[in-house]
Amino acid sequence: TGVDKIAIQDCEGYSEAFAEHKKTWTYLQHCEEQFLCAGWCSSRQPLWILGTSSLDTCNVVIGQMMGEKVKRVSRQLMDWALGLISVASVGFALLLPAFRKAGLDW
Repeated sequence: TGVDKIAIQDCEGYSEAFAEHKKTWTYLQHCEEQFLCAGWCSSRQPLWILGTSSLDTCNVVIGQMMGEKVKRVSRQLMDWALGLISVASVGFALLLPAFRKAGLDW
């Protein structure tokens, strides 16, 4: 239909409505363009990308992206913690004779 060929930015009253919802609409536009998704809770026609009809919902795409970021950060934290424990264990093992010699037997 002809509606599919009109970008939302070209609709009457878009500028005024955009000024009211700038933060949210900018984020949604970024999601559609960057991650090729449309709709949030259910699949919808994209608003900012013309000529595309079948896209994943943005909640699925953003959820997967957040999951990957959390997984990466948690892996880094685990690696740092294990590294710190390893260094501390080796340090204590090397310093144990000095502790005993100083009378600090534990």
